[in-house]
Amino acid sequence: EKVGRTASGWAGFREVSALARNEGQTDRADDAQRRAEALEPRLIKLLLVIPSPAPAGLVITRNGEAVPEPLWGSSVPVDPGSYTIVAEATGRRRHEVVVDATEPGAQLRVEIPTLALSEASDATDPATLAAPKSDEGAASSNSWQAPLGIASFAVGGAVALGAGALAIAAKARANAADCDEDNLCSSQGVDDRASARTMGDVATVMLIAGGVVGAAGLVIWLTAPSEDDAETERSALSLELHPTALSLSLRF
Repeated sequence: EKVGRTASGWAGFREVSALARNEGQTDRADDAQRRAEALEPRLIKLLLVIPSPAPAGLVITRNGEAVPEPLWGSSVPVDPGSYTIVAEATGRRRHEVVVDATEPGAQLRVEIPTLALSEASDATDPATLAAPKSDEGAASSNSWQAPLGIASFAVGGAVALGAGALAIAAKARANAADCDEDNLCSSQGVDDRASARTMGDVATVMLIAGGVVGAAGLVIWLTAPSEDDAETERSALSLELHPTALSLSLRF
């Protein structure tokens, strides 16, 4: 109070009054309350008016210190002096104003305008960017299609070749089994033929799986977008899987 910091003195007296009253020191509490009330006519109050709705992430500082959001829109006592009020928000232009708070009892009002978009935000605003051509966007978004189709076709082919090799090996083992013309086999022959049947079953599964993967890869590859997609009608392909066969049809 003696150095002219009326708001700090007023807040200090109010705090002392509350603490003294809680401790039962009535006389001290009343004295502090009277001194606080004596300062009230001289208090300088600053009101920050915020735009509605406030931009997301809005931060307001007073001489570099953040003003708590609950104090926005309220008249807050301040010590005499000069105050730099800054309003900032992500993607918005900074607003700064200097307030001269030196007249005792003054009621100061600072209106924070709606912050304009920053230049960087304007440059990256989707509404201000040219939309890519639809055919270019489609080709770019599906650029993975051709490599994936080729890879799938290659994997399917490799699995099918492996199935063929396994089927040949199964046939050879069955033929080499120790069995006579009436299919009467020794114990070793029985084991060999059982092993051959198992190998044959595995080969069949591999052949079907390889066919499915390879055919799917072919479809993906052939339907991948190209530079001529805008001028030519895309081919139509259909893949059908049956218990013992695959069918692939291509329509131009």
